[in-house]
Amino acid sequence: MPAAPKKKKAGKKDSKKSAEKKGLKGLQTISALLKSLRLQYEVKCNDEQSFVLPAVKNSIKEYEEKCEFLVKKRALLLYQAGEATQEIFDTLSETGEDNDYKTAIEKLDEYFSPKKNVDYKIFQFRQAKQNADEPTDQFATRLRKLAAHCEFHDVDHEIKSAIIQNCRSKHLRRYALRQDKVTLTELLSKARTLENSEQQAKGIEERLASTNIQDEEANFVNPPRSNGQQRRQQ
Repeated sequence: MPAAPKKKKAGKKDSKKSAEKKGLKGLQTISALLKSLRLQYEVKCNDEQSFVLPAVKNSIKEYEEKCEFLVKKRALLLYQAGEATQEIFDTLSETGEDNDYKTAIEKLDEYFSPKKNVDYKIFQFRQAKQNADEPTDQFATRLRKLAAHCEFHDVDHEIKSAIIQNCRSKHLRRYALRQDKVTLTELLSKARTLENSEQQAKGIEERLASTNIQDEEANFVNPPRSNGQQRRQQ
């Protein structure tokens, strides 16, 4: 029986070529992966440190270093905040990834910020009344500042209603109630007209009152003579 042909042992040159082929294939795979990541991967960790990995400019190493920095920054934040704050943070939902520093700050701010009581703010708005000598425009501005915390759907409507109910001018209130659909702008315009006319009328009345007082004082010092007194002097 003829002997089976012996397999030719791979020489050093053949082994070297095989290794080179495998190495080249591996390098090509890594190169393709890096190129894909550099072209497509975008990372936005927070507003201050947003960066994109372009094909030429940056590298995967830079991306890893920046993410590692943000991981350390977030960890340092929680460490400095103390154990009690860390325990609270662990109970919060949607706190982001380990390198999401911005979300960590937002969640802690949201938890520790005082909760506003909208019902109480609305109560304060309803109780606001126009002060003496306070122009209606200033009263409306004060109401708008109060309304900023009330979460009203129609702020102008609420301000208009508050002015009608709590203004000092009965003429303005009656004007508003006589109108079918008066707007806040129209109401404030009417208020300015009434206030200007009131000031003008007050100025005239004060001037007339001052003139009458002067006439009365003059008559007291030099009273008018009667007809009998005038004849006797003649």
